[in-house]
Amino acid sequence: MPTPHIRLLALAALLPLLLTACSRQATETPAPTPSAQQKSAQRAAVVAPSIQKHWTYLNRIRQTDELSPVIARTLLNERDQLGVVFYSRISDDKIPDQIRQIMTEMAKKFPKEAITVVAYGASTPPHPIGIAQIDGATGEISFTPSK
Repeated sequence: MPTPHIRLLALAALLPLLLTACSRQATETPAPTPSAQQKSAQRAAVVAPSIQKHWTYLNRIRQTDELSPVIARTLLNERDQLGVVFYSRISDDKIPDQIRQIMTEMAKKFPKEAITVVAYGASTPPHPIGIAQIDGATGEISFTPSK
């Protein structure tokens, strides 16, 4: 059985190796990337004010008791169009009715404004189900399924 002095010497010899390994690992760790929420906030800061106010209201709709179990999240796609991502428990054939309900709320809040919202089914990345539009002149709501 090694004496306590030999154990201490062995530990003292291993300590620099352990410290070197730990310091290498710390320097090789990549810088943290911005969270999805931070990216969303950065993106919102550069879009038109009208889209910002529609997006803000769309998020309020998402948080209402009636629609919170339906809408997973909202987004702004690469073409600066608003989008609604539905939870996977909402079947694709139910999404047109749900998006019409959302657009009805948007039309009440923003009368005489043309608004377009892309409806997405749950997947990674989200797949478009269709596009809902409010005609600013007539207030008519339409939904066009994706091909």
